[in-house]
Amino acid sequence: MIIIKSNDEIYPIVTEALGKATKLMTCADLMGVPDVFNAALARWGNDKVKASEKLSDTLRYMWVRGALDRFPAPPSHSMARYAYALAGRFGNNGEVKLAPPSPTTKNKGDMTVVERDGEVVIELKDFTIVIKPK
Repeated sequence: MIIIKSNDEIYPIVTEALGKATKLMTCADLMGVPDVFNAALARWGNDKVKASEKLSDTLRYMWVRGALDRFPAPPSHSMARYAYALAGRFGNNGEVKLAPPSPTTKNKGDMTVVERDGEVVIELKDFTIVIKPK
């Protein structure tokens, strides 16, 4: 299982909530879990809409990093487009798992720029530059 290495408390709380889940969960479903709801408000402020949007961004980040699997959301009262599960947990139940986006590549003459896994790789004729977050 891939774990996001961060001091941000939201990651283990979301991971724990998804670990206890018996079905795929959307962002709205996760905001219905008291621990996740309280952690989101503590992290991003008391605006519930903003906290939900930031939680959605966090779920996408965790999916791109491989910690979560992403599926089309089942029909519900929310407008969620995606549902999530811990990586490998619900893959064989007939749901259509969505693949993470492929790295972005741009060619600028003799230079190639590739974005992947949170880093940017710039390849030039004689050397390569790798930019990683701290």
